[in-house]
Amino acid sequence: MTASGTCSVSVAASLLAVLAMTALPALVQDAREIAKRRAEFEREDDPMDKARRFPRLGEELLKLMREQARRAEYEAARQTLEEYRDLARVAFEGLANSGVDAEKKSSGFRQLQIHLRRSIRDLNQTISSLPVLHREPFEAIQRELEQMNRALLEMLFPRRPARQSDNAASAGEGAT
Repeated sequence: MTASGTCSVSVAASLLAVLAMTALPALVQDAREIAKRRAEFEREDDPMDKARRFPRLGEELLKLMREQARRAEYEAARQTLEEYRDLARVAFEGLANSGVDAEKKSSGFRQLQIHLRRSIRDLNQTISSLPVLHREPFEAIQRELEQMNRALLEMLFPRRPARQSDNAASAGEGAT
């Protein structure tokens, strides 16, 4: 038993060492990529260009957040998601305050909206995999991102016809 016990311990130790050596460089590379993209984002003065740069930075932050959540580092994951939300808000408010008509010059608006829509969908999947006790702060941030997404849609499509449910409610009110 000693030989097999020693063998399984050394195999486990070797496996752990290999995992640590392969995971650590990936984490360091991810951190470098995030730092590089954050610096590019923060240096950008033009709100349209800032909004165009955000999706790449946002993807890196969400990737890190998902990895932290997978490792049950819920506080770190929440902080990373808060940073994502804060940077998304910077990009969103820059566009909103730029005075640019999103219908006529939609590029930055459209890129940010598409990225937020995809991120909200992916975030929903991540939240559903979290323990129930840890979901609320993530859900609150998700609601904020959904509000930004809706506001971007309204900027991009201000003359969008009302939804049928809105029309039905209005018709019902007028009938009484």
